[in-house]
Amino acid sequence: MGIVRLARVDRAVGVDGGRRALAIAQIDEIVRRPVRRELAGRHGWPVARDGSHWRRVVASPEPVGIVELEAVMALVRAGVTVVCGGGGGSPVVKDAAGALSGRSAVVDKDLTAALLALETEADHLLLLTDVPAVVRDFGTDHAIPLSRLSLDELAAMSLPAGSMGPKAEACRRFVSTTGRPATIGAVTDAAAVLAGTAGTRVTSAGVRTHDLPGAGAHR
Repeated sequence: MGIVRLARVDRAVGVDGGRRALAIAQIDEIVRRPVRRELAGRHGWPVARDGSHWRRVVASPEPVGIVELEAVMALVRAGVTVVCGGGGGSPVVKDAAGALSGRSAVVDKDLTAALLALETEADHLLLLTDVPAVVRDFGTDHAIPLSRLSLDELAAMSLPAGSMGPKAEACRRFVSTTGRPATIGAVTDAAAVLAGTAGTRVTSAGVRTHDLPGAGAHR
């Protein structure tokens, strides 16, 4: 909704939206059963059950560019800690004339982080979540958290598409393109994850994996 409104303002006043920093709050469309059929029928929305509620289902496209990259880089060069791409960012498409318009979609946040890291030439991609590490043989009695993985080792693992899979793919894209490291770990251990003393660090070279204490669920 925010990007649609801003696009209209841009067209009205002649502002190039790609040159302006922008923060938009995402609205999560969760509805109760009595209004599900009405909304789905009125708008043609596909919906699916989410616990005790119903949620509108939308596409999850891959990000192909960061609209406000120039603004992000200007802030970085000025020494500002930039918060951007929240929730994957607001999805937009550009027409032949260069005008942006919003789309009903949820862009994958991990792939957005990888793209942003590549575009900004980051030294390190850090993906923080609510679990301590990537786990080998997750859900079994011999589950093992891993502290280090090479790209080949990562490729050989089978990780859930709806949880750790996108994070692993984001790491693969960043490391294979830049040769620089990427790390997955718990947000509560952010400093240690960045330092390499916690989490799972992915590198381009073949590195022996090491066990970490405390295997846990990953998502």
